Formats: sequence, C-alpha cells, structure tokens
Amino acid sequence: MAPATMKALIFNGPRSVSLEDRPLPTMKEETDIIVKVTYTALCGSELHVYRGHQQSPTGFIMGHEFTGVVAEVGKDVKSVAVGDKVVSPFTVSWLVFLLIVSFCVF
Repeated sequence: MAPATMKALIFNGPRSVSLEDRPLPTMKEETDIIVKVTYTALCGSELHVYRGHQQSPTGFIMGHEFTGVVAEVGKDVKSVAVGDKVVSPFTVSWLVFLLIVSFCVF
C-alpha cells in the first residue's frame, strides 16, 4: 500500500523549522502534474525568511527549488510525461510559491 503522506520541511518561525508529515498532493485540474521531489534545498529567499530578515507567515513548506521525477500528469499535459526528470528553478517556483501563499495561507 502506498503511503498517504510525504515528508516536508515546515517553517515555524525565525530559525525554527520541523520535518513533518503532510498529505500527498492530488490532481485538481487536467493541466496539473505531480512531481516526486528527489532533491531540494533552501534558496537565498528562504534563508532571509529562516533568519528572520523577512516577515513571513508560518506553516508553509520550504524548499521551492527542487529536482524530481514526474509521477502523474493530467490528460491535457503535453510537455512532460510520467518518468521525466524535471528541475524547478527560482524563476518558476517562486511565482508558484507566491500564488500558493497568497491564496492558501491568508
């Protein structure tokens, strides 16, 4: 049986993070993909938050720059396929992160 959760690094406040179980993502739209993350790290923008130099809400998953393997694709996705290796650099991931924080956290 496949696990129902994944491990995620959660921001709890300046200089405080924790490794927690979070629900696995699910497909919501036919244009969605799900990527199984293989490697991630904190980038400079997250270090500002971690060190307390930039105010931020708590409870969000850190590590928005990552590499991984496409695990699932919606039927309208044509640019990647299950098994493809992908990288999410700052220029893509930070915009997605801002949209998630603006619509989900506040």
